[in-house]
Amino acid sequence: MKSIIITGASRGLGNLLAQNYAGDGWQVFAGARDINSPGIKKLLDQYGDLIQPVTLDVSDGASVLAAVKEVAGKTDGLDMLINNAGIHGSKDDFEGYDVELVPFVFNTNTAGPLRMASACMELLRKRKGTILNISSDQGSITRMEWHDDLGYRISKAGVNMLTKILSNLLVPEGMLAYCVNPGWINTEMGGPNAIGDAAETATAIKKLMDEKIAQKSPVLYSNIDGTEIPW
Repeated sequence: MKSIIITGASRGLGNLLAQNYAGDGWQVFAGARDINSPGIKKLLDQYGDLIQPVTLDVSDGASVLAAVKEVAGKTDGLDMLINNAGIHGSKDDFEGYDVELVPFVFNTNTAGPLRMASACMELLRKRKGTILNISSDQGSITRMEWHDDLGYRISKAGVNMLTKILSNLLVPEGMLAYCVNPGWINTEMGGPNAIGDAAETATAIKKLMDEKIAQKSPVLYSNIDGTEIPW
């Protein structure tokens, strides 16, 4: 049975990705700060033993190590890690932005995936696994035309750099790393005015990753339809 860790699986895109992978018969280790949340309960009710809740806060190194140790006790390897957990911070403009929020957002959005990738590497290597980082087109330096939302934009640019570094490391070993832009979707984080459907996005990401892995696609940073985004 294939196995996967998904961070931020208690709600939103992470929860929907967990549904997609469990629905395809994968063993899903659903990382969440609160494993008793309604979203995790819903996963357990629907998919039973295919869902293994794991207490996980990606902003805390000790929590990450404890979670991965727990996972290692239940599987001999990982086929995939999806770094989905993220926060937004403030959307204020540059001159009104609370700079102290930047390291706070960075710690979850960028250092979190780095912690997870590092901690999971041994398990991933055992199955030639893949790392998927949920990024954003707001992390594209080429496309950057705004001067607001600093913490989030900087953190996602960092996620993109991390993805490239991981790809440099893993491809020679027959492994893969990607980052994908889910777009502005109707989750709690995206808000009620978002134009993208979160359930359709999760399904599209699963389909995209199945294709990328099968084809060993060289495109590292893309939209959910596979179109490349410039770094």
